[in-house]
Amino acid sequence: MYSVTGSLLANPDALQGGEEVKRALLATFFIVLVALALPGSVLAADLQQGKVVFGDNYILRGGETLHGDLTLFGGNAELEPGSLVDGNVLMFGGNLIVNGDVSGDVTALGGNLSLGSSAVVRGTVQSFGGNLEHSPGARTEGGVRERDGLEFPFRWEPPFGDPFRFWSAPRSTLASLVQSWVWFLFRTILLAVLAAVVVMIWPKQAARVAQTVVEEPLTTGAVGLVALIIIPILLVALAITICLIPISVIGGILLAVAAAFGRIALGLEVGNRLGHTLKQEWQPPADAFIGTFVLFFVVDGIGLIPCIGWIAPLAVGALGLGGVILTRFGTRAYVGTRSAATPPAPPVPVVPPEPLAKD
Repeated sequence: MYSVTGSLLANPDALQGGEEVKRALLATFFIVLVALALPGSVLAADLQQGKVVFGDNYILRGGETLHGDLTLFGGNAELEPGSLVDGNVLMFGGNLIVNGDVSGDVTALGGNLSLGSSAVVRGTVQSFGGNLEHSPGARTEGGVRERDGLEFPFRWEPPFGDPFRFWSAPRSTLASLVQSWVWFLFRTILLAVLAAVVVMIWPKQAARVAQTVVEEPLTTGAVGLVALIIIPILLVALAITICLIPISVIGGILLAVAAAFGRIALGLEVGNRLGHTLKQEWQPPADAFIGTFVLFFVVDGIGLIPCIGWIAPLAVGALGLGGVILTRFGTRAYVGTRSAATPPAPPVPVVPPEPLAKD
């Protein structure tokens, strides 16, 4: 069976490109990934000026000024009277006591938020799924919004959701239909470009994930399906505890990255097989670009079929995620049941020649 692993794993020199180009692409990829993962309020400030607290204690003394945003992940922070945060305050779990001045918004996603009598918030105070204590003397110029559910104050749309939207769009609105298709094509091309960059940086890892899926489809599918069911439940359970919200957020990001890497590996395999069928010798990044585009187009198109359309995206996602888990992001080869069923042949014993008879 022809596979992408035949050209990449057996021949590491199949991928051509300078080390400088790879380093630049790697840096660009991580910058884009961090930019998409961080909240907008954190990105709005200078990264060299803001303050990020991971499970630690932070105190802004009276008379001190923090130029930039304050982001709190499960730690404890206190803004003393006379202090100033010249930016926004964002808290993911933990405890925050505000007695100083905040020029922007104060947003708490879980945790305990306390506004003291000397607190002054120029923006809006928002609390989602946590506890809010508002002293009578605290001043909030933008108002207070408090909700019981753990909801994010910004809208985020999954990158692998329904891209067409024309089933629910008005049939008489041609512009809406065209807009949906244009957005779908743009997003599919963007994901295909991302796949090409990822394969250019990690060709062997992607090829190893694809090889595992091809050789062990039942095992990878079962592992991926169990992970898609169990991991989200565990992440929600961690988020409910409030204190472990940062771990839940990091776990969700890792799950999304693993699922995306698995689908990119499958796209690499699809592109390689298409090139082999068309008798074309493409470089691995080109295989990933073409294969990922075709895979996303077909799978997301099947996903539009009512009642049963969800099976195809779920199956592809489970296969890719299972391959990533079994190979640890493609860093190790997986020895499956097929390899175990065919053990190597025992060595043939060497029989020494018989000595010649003397006359």
